[in-house]
Amino acid sequence: MTGIRSTIRLIRNNPIKSTACGATFATVGYASILEWRANSSEQQMQQQQQQQQQHPTSSSLSFRPASTITTPLLPREYDDATISNYWIHRPISLVSRVGGIAREITPLLCHYLYNHHVSKRNFTDDDEDSPPFAEEYAKTLKEALTRLGPAFVKAGQQLSIRPDLVPPAFLKELQKLCDEVEPVANEVALGLLKREWGVGSLDE
Repeated sequence: MTGIRSTIRLIRNNPIKSTACGATFATVGYASILEWRANSSEQQMQQQQQQQQQHPTSSSLSFRPASTITTPLLPREYDDATISNYWIHRPISLVSRVGGIAREITPLLCHYLYNHHVSKRNFTDDDEDSPPFAEEYAKTLKEALTRLGPAFVKAGQQLSIRPDLVPPAFLKELQKLCDEVEPVANEVALGLLKREWGVGSLDE
């Protein structure tokens, strides 16, 4: 009873903070449940597909009807509605990904704004007493794109063949994304193949 009374007193003394905290916890809780259900549905659908591949003619197996699964897998071809539906049911992953992108891009943007608008340096300046600003920034950009994943690496590759848009120092660094990207670990690649083919070993 003492704990309940203390909580009620705290809410009365700080109604705005209490409401904000309650709303935050409720939102995070709802998002967690929504994502958990979506991931569970995805696992069930993958298991169903694997069973159907392993036993295509078996009628004794019990499969969950596809109509009860409301969160489909990501499509292999572009489908705006399906992709939107996939990520709407995964708010935590979506926010986490957006946060990761912002964490990589924001320092670069701030660095650019400071050097270009405050220090009045641009990508064509050559300072003999220190490494060229453009080369340093281009290397940092290339590393950030690499960390952000395949979609951003592909964007960098596309920019690397556009000398009409990108300064020479950037072209040099971005062209490294075409043939010097760190390869995916063998364990990750083999795991993806096993999951896609629905096998426990590639020897099967």
